[in-house]
Amino acid sequence: MIAPTHTEKPFKANRVFTDREDARDLFRSAAMNDQSSDEYRVLMWYGVGGQGKSALYRECQRMLKSIGDAAVNLPNKRAYIWARVDFEESLYRRPEEALRSIRLQLARTGRVSFPAFDAAFALYMLKTNPGIDIRQRYPELFRGESEVVDDLIELSEGALDFAAEAAGAVVPGANIIYKWGARLTGRLLDWWNQRGKSVLEGIDTLLPDEILEQLPTYLGADLCDAQQATPRLRPVVLLDTYEALWRDRARKDGVSDRRADQWVRLLVQDSPGALFAIFGRDKLRWAEIDPDWGEIVDAHLLGKLSDEDADDFLRKIPIEDADIRARIIDGAEGLPFYLDLQVDLYEKLAAGDDTPKPQHFGGSHGDILDRFLDHLSDSEQGALRLASYLDTITQEEMSELVDAFPGRVANFRWPQLISRSFFTEGSDDGFVLHALMREELQRRERAEEPGHFERVHRHLFEKWQARIAPPENTQPTAENEQAFERARMHLGAVDPETSVGWVLKQAKPFERAARLWFLERIYGASLVVSLETLGEEHPDTLTTRHNIAHQMGQQGRYGEAEAEFRAVWEIQRRPDVLGEEHPNTLTTRHNIADQMGQQGRYGDAEAELRAVWEIERRPDVLGEEHPDTLTTRHNIAYQMGQQGRYGDAEAESRAVWEIQRRPDVLGEDHPDTLTTRHNIAQQMGRQGRYGDAEAELRAVWEIERRPDVLG
Repeated sequence: MIAPTHTEKPFKANRVFTDREDARDLFRSAAMNDQSSDEYRVLMWYGVGGQGKSALYRECQRMLKSIGDAAVNLPNKRAYIWARVDFEESLYRRPEEALRSIRLQLARTGRVSFPAFDAAFALYMLKTNPGIDIRQRYPELFRGESEVVDDLIELSEGALDFAAEAAGAVVPGANIIYKWGARLTGRLLDWWNQRGKSVLEGIDTLLPDEILEQLPTYLGADLCDAQQATPRLRPVVLLDTYEALWRDRARKDGVSDRRADQWVRLLVQDSPGALFAIFGRDKLRWAEIDPDWGEIVDAHLLGKLSDEDADDFLRKIPIEDADIRARIIDGAEGLPFYLDLQVDLYEKLAAGDDTPKPQHFGGSHGDILDRFLDHLSDSEQGALRLASYLDTITQEEMSELVDAFPGRVANFRWPQLISRSFFTEGSDDGFVLHALMREELQRRERAEEPGHFERVHRHLFEKWQARIAPPENTQPTAENEQAFERARMHLGAVDPETSVGWVLKQAKPFERAARLWFLERIYGASLVVSLETLGEEHPDTLTTRHNIAHQMGQQGRYGEAEAEFRAVWEIQRRPDVLGEEHPNTLTTRHNIADQMGQQGRYGDAEAELRAVWEIERRPDVLGEEHPDTLTTRHNIAYQMGQQGRYGDAEAESRAVWEIQRRPDVLGEDHPDTLTTRHNIAQQMGRQGRYGDAEAELRAVWEIERRPDVLG
């Protein structure tokens, strides 16, 4: 029956959160009871998909608001501030964006300032987004008292050479933070003198990834200061879909890939006095990383709904027909997702011309999904299927997709789309589609409309690919990183084999900008695809894994990098892959030695390098005079010197120099030859032969100063 869309529906489901009394009581008690400023409290609910973790997450939000509103009127009132993050939204799997969102929400729900975090976040963004107006991009961070960060931005823009930053250098003696601190006045000056100076000490000498790693600490320090200033302050942070932090990562368990949520643990560790509630499929395994977490994390398995509670929920909809309720309960099998889905169907039937009947409900979970989708109009189902291509769904992006594929949706209505129970409100006007529904819709699209499936993903891939490359002579920005991740996801959906090599090519600007943390993540996501589609021996798989190890080493995680390089080498050295003598195999083994040296295991590094050199020097491999052979021998000398064997190091360097200086190799004037001779002088000096060292350096200088050499 045709009717005006603005008229009130004849039937609307009255959804009242049911069951989970123990969980609700536990959360309410934790939120309302006192927690000392040095006490940790982490509640965790876990269970398989569809069990209602997100519904409990939303119920905890509702309770927080109710508790907070009531607390305002109590004589000894407690001031509640809270924030929520759903990791189903890919944006918030980036620590800087999740932390920014938490900071903004905490400030929005209470009068709390975050000077340390704001300063650190501004510096991080300045170093990773050169040329971008940070004030315009993040206006919410520069209102009111936070306008003082403007001074920090001005000082930074004037002092930092972004080309140098991209190469990993820091302007010496800039002291940006201290110059900024000198400009502060009033309460912020008191904060600076009491806390800020020590909390932010040395931050302007940190590389971008080092600031990123410490962002949770700066936010935690601000929270501790806020609780000290307001003793009755009650910070609460809710984190949903926790398992999404491991999505598309090469190693998916919380121990071997503990970096995925390391920033969360650091935020908890540096925010005593705050309550954290975490919702996910798997139980937190933090105690396996540090046993002390076992005393802090209070984890609870979220079981299925009982038939009695499910029936009570359905009665309140209200669904009066006992046979319908029984069919719904039997089909849901205690999982709230399938209970809600059938209520959605009941609501649609009751509001239309078709009277709900028992046969409309029940069956297997697949039957429930099929029946629900089959009762949607072609336009409604088309809109829902289009939405399943997006990780975060906004009205703007949906409208763009509807316009790009007009044959699927007629009379698109945004409010109607997001009114379903399987849509969860995210942030920044976005919504998230329940993972089970999204997976099913994408499965149907691939199976039933393969041509359309590819066209939509290709359309979105091309859209995001066009936004990956930064302008010439500039560093990649956060927008470039996000575009890279989304383009990879869409290409991987339709052409996973090609996506691996594509990632390796697209990563070059990010490699040059030393975006280490980001690169490790995107290479990790690509490795999952490569292992599944190309296999562990494929060159692209090995290169991707080699690059992950490189990012680890660049971040100072030398032990992890060594293990990863060694795993690559064990595959490469096999005769049926590359073999012991292949240049790539030798390069990987050289990298293993580098990581050993970085850990102070100079003897092991020397032995590994010598094994490489023994292979390289053979005439049938590279030979004594090849640049790679000479580089390896040069590094052997370096490891000798690190062990205090300066005489041996001098002799090894001199042997290299004798080869390099020959006219048929490099010659006396070549930069590499001069570098080796300089190293010889260094080893002489370390042995106390200062006169010999001076003479050697003078000989080098006489060559370098010539106009035809360096001048």
